[in-house]
Amino acid sequence: MAEILFNLAAEILKNLGSLATEEVAAIYGLRDEPKNLSATVSSIQAVLIDAEDQQGSSNLVRDWIKRLKKVFFEADDLLDDVATEVKHGKLFNKVGIFFSKSNPIIYNCKISHRLKSIRQDLELIAKYKASLNLVERREPFLLEPYSVQFNLDRETYSFVPEGEVIGRNDDKKKIVNFLLDSKENFEKTLWVCVSDVFEVKMIAEKIVESGGGKKDNYLQLDAVQNELRKMLDGKKYLLVLDDVWNKDPLKWSRL
Repeated sequence: MAEILFNLAAEILKNLGSLATEEVAAIYGLRDEPKNLSATVSSIQAVLIDAEDQQGSSNLVRDWIKRLKKVFFEADDLLDDVATEVKHGKLFNKVGIFFSKSNPIIYNCKISHRLKSIRQDLELIAKYKASLNLVERREPFLLEPYSVQFNLDRETYSFVPEGEVIGRNDDKKKIVNFLLDSKENFEKTLWVCVSDVFEVKMIAEKIVESGGGKKDNYLQLDAVQNELRKMLDGKKYLLVLDDVWNKDPLKWSRL
């Protein structure tokens, strides 16, 4: 349960980043709501491991986790809806009005009120954790928390339209031709968007999927690596890891 709630908190923080931009905040009338909510979520996230350990012997902690789970799911659903609107609704018309819903003013007010209500619920939950004597802990099996800054357009893909590489025309032609001709030059082409969270097992699973392997719930990193070896050993392949931010050589060596 701790891992689920921890990573759900990370997802909430990620989506809050889309509301933190000046344009989106102005449309929804949110002002400091995303910033305040992300601070509350982060403070709760920090004690989840300790709460997991204590819930077996404490009914109060168990009830606290149950309340938290309910509000976290509400927050995740709301922010996911907003992120979808921001991404697919194009967000603005020429005068800067959100127009993806039939009545944008009512819709935006509802979003603002729901977010405020969720923040208030989480603030009460965060305040109550002090009386439970929960302490901040980090465990290695959990994913690293997302940064609050988040760009909805970060996810990348392997399709490269010729007109979308801007500047340095000679280099552009070489890169585009190389990628478009990759099927002739390589037996397998694999493209994975890594983004902020460099979790070795998750990236390895994405590589397997990109190479045509079936999606499976591998229990161990070793099992995923064995699957990769079966898929790629003896083959000429092109692997693109896009949008990578990790600079830790130890993580690269594990992958």
